Amino acid sequence: MVRVPFAQFLKSAQMELEFLFVLKRVIRELENSEDEELLFQTLIKSLKSLWFSTPPPKEGKHISTKLVRKRLVDSMTPILKAAGFEAFVHGRAYRYHEKWVDVVEIQFIRTYTTTSHSPSLHIGRYFTFVPEDAISGPVKKKHNRIVPSESECHFRKMVYKTLKQRETKIPNIWFIGTDGKYLEECINEVTHITETQIIPWFNWLDDLDVVMQLLRFGEADMEGKDKNPIKRGTWNFTNYFSGHVIAGLLACELKQWDLAIELLTPVLESGGLMSRPNGPFILKLPEVSMTQLQTVYDNAKRDSINPTRSD
Repeated sequence: MVRVPFAQFLKSAQMELEFLFVLKRVIRELENSEDEELLFQTLIKSLKSLWFSTPPPKEGKHISTKLVRKRLVDSMTPILKAAGFEAFVHGRAYRYHEKWVDVVEIQFIRTYTTTSHSPSLHIGRYFTFVPEDAISGPVKKKHNRIVPSESECHFRKMVYKTLKQRETKIPNIWFIGTDGKYLEECINEVTHITETQIIPWFNWLDDLDVVMQLLRFGEADMEGKDKNPIKRGTWNFTNYFSGHVIAGLLACELKQWDLAIELLTPVLESGGLMSRPNGPFILKLPEVSMTQLQTVYDNAKRDSINPTRSD
């Protein structure tokens, strides 16, 4: 048996998704039960199915992760390059804009039904006008440019496959097979998805009014239930930081001064981020972030009084 450390387990979006599925299944099965011991034992049993799993059996010579990644990169690069993305480096490609950074990331996730060379695609958008949050810390830089991972992006999307694979029910991991039996099917679908979902998803978020609507009224779709293939799998924008800090700063970008003031006021008054609406716990933002928010807030107050002012 292989034990996966808890921190490593929670690190990947795929494991977050599986964790959510387990919790929902337990709650659904026991929502009418008053037996706390049964609830506890069922939860532990379900979680063990994720944390402790038997590795897939070895069946001859395995196709390498390196080869699968190369094939994916070769198929995606012409489409991404035409849209302004740079070359892949270690399975990650970037596109830089004045206000954001776009990320396309190839991950390989080993689960109880897939081997270590089974790929999964994750994309994200990181807004450069947003300061450091209370948890993640500053984003790494390389050659004086930020290089956020997909998991650090303010908007994230798990790409869901359309192929039906009986070998695994996990909807966003392609089963390749130890001998690469399904590699060509995977490559063909990824190429199609890059054109029809990945690039259109970034284009969709180019409209900042759309982004504002998502931040204020949108619902995350981590489970991939949205019928719109572009929106499907989009998440990480419904937390307090997104709804107040990102939305408040975005309101300033859109010159919606009154909305910016409304959204940023509770953050500045509390000195941080509430863990939940009207909750008692505060996650303190770094001082540099609070200073930036105060400056933006002061400018919004000034511009709301004198909207014709030009910098």
